[in-house]
Amino acid sequence: MRKIFALIAVLLIVAAGGWWYHVRGAADRFDYEAVFEKPATSGAAASLIDIVAIAGKPRAAVSKVLGEPQRCEPGEFSERCRYNGIGVEITYIADKADWITVPLSSGELPLAATSLAVLGLPQREPDQIDEHDDIWHGLAGYREVRLVGNDQGAIYARIKVTTL
Repeated sequence: MRKIFALIAVLLIVAAGGWWYHVRGAADRFDYEAVFEKPATSGAAASLIDIVAIAGKPRAAVSKVLGEPQRCEPGEFSERCRYNGIGVEITYIADKADWITVPLSSGELPLAATSLAVLGLPQREPDQIDEHDDIWHGLAGYREVRLVGNDQGAIYARIKVTTL
């Protein structure tokens, strides 16, 4: 009989300890939102990058806006640079920022003209639409603006300033 009472007492202590551990674990005070910041996309839509300040500009001028590139890869007629922190890739042709690729938070921005606001571009209906692309020709004086995504939202934007 004493063994049964001892066993019940041990089980109660283990259960109480498990409950205490569960309650303490639920009160996690780590600020996950601060670690995984997301750009504000509601209301006036925060600007991800100032396209006007870098499009068609030489690398030195772009570095003043975005900072020094993380790495650059030379090509036969171009140089492609990736900028740290924001994931922007710029292809320089004749030392001018000509192809600009901006990653967008997948699923947060729709694959629609309204998403152009975060790039500082005017909104109008696309000239061409297919399953994964919305394409504008001559938007804000750029040769081509392309939003690429899927049914969950825009994934990236590519701005071609003068060359195709």
